[in-house]
Amino acid sequence: MQMHISLKLDAQEAERGAPALLQQLEEAGVQQIDAKHLRRFHLISAAVPPERVDSVRALPEVLDVTPVGIVKAI
Repeated sequence: MQMHISLKLDAQEAERGAPALLQQLEEAGVQQIDAKHLRRFHLISAAVPPERVDSVRALPEVLDVTPVGIVKAI
């Protein structure tokens, strides 16, 4: 399932591209990570298997996980 994942990052970590966090997300089952909005919005798009959504949400750096197409005001 294609999801948007909002992340808690400081500006320096976002500027570096958050390599450790992206690796942690991959280890949690996240695939096909698109990080083009990481630096500006602290947001990635990725494929997350439905059975892994809760484990991704549980990561301390993750603010929210929503299906692509759903927009929520922050």
